[in-house]
Amino acid sequence: MELLAGHIHANFATIKIPDIISASPEELAFIVVENYIPKDDLPCLSDDSNNNGCSRICGSWVEVLPRLANTSSQEGVFFLSLKALAFAIASYKYPQKVSRLDATTVYSAAICALRRQLAAISQPFNAELAASIMCLSLAEGMFPGMGPGISTHIKGVGQLMKAHGPNHYQAGLLHKLFVGFRPLLVIDAFRFREPTFLAEKQWASIPFAFSNTSLMQDFLSGVAIIPNYLHAVDQLMANPDDGSADNVSEVCFAFVEWIDRLEQWEQMLEREEGAPYEISSEGEHPSQAINPGITGHTLWYPCVTMANVCTHLWAIRIVCLKEIDKLRATFSNILEACIPAKFCSVEYQQNQVLTLSKRICHSMEYLLQDELKFFGPASTVFPLKVAYDSFRECGRGQEGYIKFCRSIVSRLDAKGLRSIPAAIYAQ
Repeated sequence: MELLAGHIHANFATIKIPDIISASPEELAFIVVENYIPKDDLPCLSDDSNNNGCSRICGSWVEVLPRLANTSSQEGVFFLSLKALAFAIASYKYPQKVSRLDATTVYSAAICALRRQLAAISQPFNAELAASIMCLSLAEGMFPGMGPGISTHIKGVGQLMKAHGPNHYQAGLLHKLFVGFRPLLVIDAFRFREPTFLAEKQWASIPFAFSNTSLMQDFLSGVAIIPNYLHAVDQLMANPDDGSADNVSEVCFAFVEWIDRLEQWEQMLEREEGAPYEISSEGEHPSQAINPGITGHTLWYPCVTMANVCTHLWAIRIVCLKEIDKLRATFSNILEACIPAKFCSVEYQQNQVLTLSKRICHSMEYLLQDELKFFGPASTVFPLKVAYDSFRECGRGQEGYIKFCRSIVSRLDAKGLRSIPAAIYAQ
């Protein structure tokens, strides 16, 4: 552990691992950390499980892997899961050393071990089990067609976390792992339009009682309630004749209020953290000058956290706009007399959705930088899916952006994230 920690604090100078197949647990942990965490964030990581300082990125949970690797049994589920993730990465980065068959074999063994442990589990949810499921969730992202498996594991983690209560995650390794899992749980709640326990106030405050929160964690604390309203829309649409005027208005106004809050949040971020700016052939320009119709221009950010917050914020604004439009179309007799007039305009709604979708597209180049390792590309899935679906729904005139989204998906696949095409193109 001391050797690995020394390398961690020496800016992660490259360790030569001649034989990945027989690599030690510490070496496997190093492969994951080195290839997952953005280059500029590597020196900021801490292998001290008692350090609850604010992590700059949600993906910094991987800093717990070296410590767990140093104390775990090589027959245990954590070692197999860590090995599965390291082999999945290595089969892309070093195919001459680790074949896809090697990676698939190790992954299958880890899944079997995890299922056995979950079936027999009697001890509390611990750091090794949490890290095992997180490793396998990421490993699945590197195999084609594994999307449903990822969601199953994420849901399982959520159930285990909820069962043990928020006090369980205030400090140490479990706090770091909670910070890492939280984005996956919240985004899954949006994808499946289901309420999440993370929207409860105690889950936004108690786990962070002894630590600061990052921009992304603050953002997640706020928006975690929105899937409750998505679920309410589904219930109203299933039985529109049973929807009372009060219920319809309450749900619709929740989305109106959230659009306003997200706009204010974006303005606050730009004032305090710095706005994204445009890079073009003529140089750099303020983000306000962006022409959303120019596909060749790229948005650049002060840091990867800002890029993540902005792209997810825009995606969630799009979701809210679409829900208002859906409710207005079905319950026009209730809503058109009481919601702000602009939300009754199909043209306004479509222009807003397209503008935000284009901003997401303009941000992809930043998130696909090699320096952001796997963390940057893996952060694109939800916003890119929302943008791609929006362009397809708008139809004519958006062929260029549809093609652009598909080119990004191809690049993500080429970077080793082979489950992303299925996730983006799913209906």
